[in-house]
Amino acid sequence: MDARWTQMLIRLVVLCLAVLAPPAAAQTDTGRVEPLRLLGIFDDASGDWIDRAVVRDTLGNETLTTRFGVATLNVLVPIAGFYLVEVRKEGYAPRRLRLRADSTYELMIALQRNRLGDAAQLPAMVTTGKRLIVEDAGERSGFFNRCESGVTCIGRAELDRRPTAYLDNILGAKPGIHRECTKRSHGAVFNPAPNRPSEDDLVGCLITMRGTSGPGYCTPVYFVDGYEWQPLGGTVQAQLDKFLPPSRIEGIEVYLATEPHPVRFETGPFSGCGAVVIWTR
Repeated sequence: MDARWTQMLIRLVVLCLAVLAPPAAAQTDTGRVEPLRLLGIFDDASGDWIDRAVVRDTLGNETLTTRFGVATLNVLVPIAGFYLVEVRKEGYAPRRLRLRADSTYELMIALQRNRLGDAAQLPAMVTTGKRLIVEDAGERSGFFNRCESGVTCIGRAELDRRPTAYLDNILGAKPGIHRECTKRSHGAVFNPAPNRPSEDDLVGCLITMRGTSGPGYCTPVYFVDGYEWQPLGGTVQAQLDKFLPPSRIEGIEVYLATEPHPVRFETGPFSGCGAVVIWTR
């Protein structure tokens, strides 16, 4: 049997033993017993388990892998039915994962070692705002730096002024944003002008941006805490309006299709449209 397949079989056995070994369930604050949700982490090159890797969710909760490379996800907090986690270990490239909370029980992932070259081969110092944004890691900690470098941003002060607003109200006045609204009285789609009729006459407004693949507009890609938000049925914008009112948002970044952006936000059809990046509180 191939050595790699042997290692994979051993990992599966260990992970299954971890599931069967007591405690076999976690108890919530309500007293309800839930099955353990386990994440096994191993070295992609050697196949060895990775001890004390950090598994952290977007709210700051974290756990460590055991000496068998297994972490318990139950201590983390899912957002809208998903665990949004980042796995880090010194000497390895970080991994970001989006896992369904209702079906993730046993999962294994591999981490790849960082291949750091000679210090003399490090990139030269960035001297322009555009280069700063393109080479930015796209993490929460860099939000204010990106905003100062020219990214269109919405911070807490603006969100506090509109505590009940939806995304189309928050984003609609930003440069490059197009609101496609349905009028209650006619059922027609139109782009409200600054002197538009009362908002009470609007059924809903969809945020779009000018795309690069044609003359029309397209729906931007949405990221929540750095992870692309996949629709669970219906539109992404409607789902985010439901799950993330302004009181739960720390800040928003807006990237038009033609603007520089961190590589992290290229997931999805970014080449044809822009991106809206939301950071939660």
